[in-house]
Amino acid sequence: MKKFACRLWVLLSSTLGFACGGAENTAPVLSNLVVTSSVTRGVQSNGSVDLMDPDGLDGIVLLLAFRGPSMIDLEVPVQGASSEMTAASVQLPFALSPAAGSGTYALSVQAKDSEGAVSNTVEATFDAD
Repeated sequence: MKKFACRLWVLLSSTLGFACGGAENTAPVLSNLVVTSSVTRGVQSNGSVDLMDPDGLDGIVLLLAFRGPSMIDLEVPVQGASSEMTAASVQLPFALSPAAGSGTYALSVQAKDSEGAVSNTVEATFDAD
């Protein structure tokens, strides 16, 4: 199977909250993964995922897995997050290389906090032409 190039920027639109200082570490929770249902290779597409961690969002990375005619795994830091923030809607603009295979893709996302706790997995599919 061939690999494909993927450009990805993670933007953060946040909801402020308070971290639970001194408490045992809790794994992040993801929900509401949404991606554009039809993607044109070489053109930017959009997605978003809701992220929550009562311990704060500082140091969280998103683990992205694109599976389909072409495959790639990415680890992307959530930029602009802080320990005071406990929830955010993370924007996921991405682009498939024109050389990527056309067909149906599944995007799986997990979040990993700075202490190594890993969230649930959310998944969405899209078609690339």
